[in-house]
Amino acid sequence: MIAVMGLAVWGGMRLDDYLENRFPIFVVVFGLLAFASSLYVLIRSLPKNE
Repeated sequence: MIAVMGLAVWGGMRLDDYLENRFPIFVVVFGLLAFASSLYVLIRSLPKNE
């Protein structure tokens, strides 16, 4: 989970630097998407109580 979020933030930083954005929009968007997808995978992997 930490690796996915770190990779997403790193990629967002690189993309923001490449596009010369003043506001780090890709860092924010990629970070939130990585967090949401990691949380989704975590919840799906939990055992179900019936």
